[in-house]
Amino acid sequence: QNEISVEFKKGLSYLRKKELIRELETVENISFIQGTHLALPDQITDPSLAHFIENQVNDTDSGHWFYSETKQERIILNIQKSDMQSVQKIRNRVEQICLQECFPAAEIIAFSDFNQQLLKTLKESYFFSLIFVSLILIFLGRATKNDKIWAVLLSSAVGPTFMLMTFYILQVPVDLVTSIGLSVAVGLAGDNAVQYLLSGKNSNLKSGLIKKARASFLANFLMVLLCVPFFFSDFSTPRWLGIILIVGFVMSYIGDFWVLKGLIKDDQNGHS
Repeated sequence: QNEISVEFKKGLSYLRKKELIRELETVENISFIQGTHLALPDQITDPSLAHFIENQVNDTDSGHWFYSETKQERIILNIQKSDMQSVQKIRNRVEQICLQECFPAAEIIAFSDFNQQLLKTLKESYFFSLIFVSLILIFLGRATKNDKIWAVLLSSAVGPTFMLMTFYILQVPVDLVTSIGLSVAVGLAGDNAVQYLLSGKNSNLKSGLIKKARASFLANFLMVLLCVPFFFSDFSTPRWLGIILIVGFVMSYIGDFWVLKGLIKDDQNGHS
């Protein structure tokens, strides 16, 4: 389980802290809360007695754990799920409860902020990359006088689009690993198509496709093979990365070769 610290504002009364903790206990995805409040029974309502007991607890070795470097009292929220969406929901709910009296702070919060920016950058780079790749393919299509450049554009977008739709449908958490997988799929978009366009003789896209078929398969097979060592890692993250990369490589190959082949198969004259 991961943890999120909630630091209280200095000078906040014991009773108010207890009220805030009761509200925080109702937040979804929090398994339990650790803090000095566990040593104080709910029956204690005298602020002076509560303050005395808090000081006694804080003087212990474990009590120091519940104070931040800035000497602000804190509690520890143990959370069940640590994906970006879950952490963001907890953070928003904690901020709604705390207002200006406390605030969440933890490495996982900072990582969630990083992931938010990562997601924004990923979305922007996805669309801009496809636009730039499309412009390059259109330029090469005109230069090689191919009139089926639309088929090249559609087939090149299959890999990254499939990955993006899969993440959305299966609600795959967006993190650094999934972002790497999608970025690789976007980066591979159009790579094979460039070779097909430039290898075709007399503006013949089909001849370029046939000529580079074996090379496309071998390149894709080697990339998939290079992902196999990820599965021997002792950690789950590299294994998950290996799965995502393999799916991205396979779908990019299917789009670049098989989908393109299907789109131009009606070209009976062999000219594209």
